[in-house]
Amino acid sequence: MNEDVHDDEGLAEVEAHEANERLDRLAGSIADRFNLLEVRVGALEQQVRTSDSRLSLLEETLRQHEIEVP
Repeated sequence: MNEDVHDDEGLAEVEAHEANERLDRLAGSIADRFNLLEVRVGALEQQVRTSDSRLSLLEETLRQHEIEVP
């Protein structure tokens, strides 16, 4: 009986360790995806800034040629 309890405790420790390892891998995966999203957001922000700059240049060109900008 005492041996069964000891075996159960050992099994529980192994299962807890395996669960912790799975959680660590999951946390790492989530962190990787979050970092990838940050990179993508940064790229999108750069595209917006570039588009804004191009739009400003176009508006200025239109004004210089006396074309009304709405």
